[in-house]
Amino acid sequence: MDRDDLPTTTATAPVDGDHGFRVGPAAEPGRDGAGPGARRAGSGERHAPAERPVSAPPRVGPVRAGEPLPDFSGRTSSGATVSRRDLLGHPAVLFFYPKAGSPGCSIESREFARLHEQFAAAGVRVVGISVDSLSAQARFRETCELPFELVGDAEGEIGRRFGVLGALGMARRTTFLVDAEGRIVEVIRTWRPRRHAEAALERLGRSAARSRAGPGGPDP
Repeated sequence: MDRDDLPTTTATAPVDGDHGFRVGPAAEPGRDGAGPGARRAGSGERHAPAERPVSAPPRVGPVRAGEPLPDFSGRTSSGATVSRRDLLGHPAVLFFYPKAGSPGCSIESREFARLHEQFAAAGVRVVGISVDSLSAQARFRETCELPFELVGDAEGEIGRRFGVLGALGMARRTTFLVDAEGRIVEVIRTWRPRRHAEAALERLGRSAARSRAGPGGPDP
């Protein structure tokens, strides 16, 4: 299940994308005449039906570098909430993995745990996400002794917004580096579970060095 991910590591140029809710087609009128085009009692005015929120449409491919962080909200294994709004103001690493408790995902998560102090020292928040239930995430977090939160995305809603769901409905192994303004700065895609945490830390270091150099400064 871990090898359904693309064996590449990519960071692509920004493009315009659809990051919000999309309103579906209007409902058909019912037998009582209510619905699109129905007239208000005692008046000749027509009124539109109330808009209904629907699930986010699936993306073709993951969110790309340069795009804004999709609007999302999810519950963690400890009962807290993680959302786009919560992540604004400081950099973050969001790593999607296929299955809590699987060998590859255990390796990947423990690598993030091993390097967690370095992420924390740089002010970077680490969050893991998969399509598992909250109870499964809680067991996984306890078993692997993970110092960061795991989000349960059992319905796949967050995975759809980020465009990382595979053919079996599980998330492809994908890591997103997000800056303090809520923009994706790097996307790491590789099936090798040991590589994600190290690659994220390396790229954060390069980004920090470029920021210290300032505009026109040397590229490390």
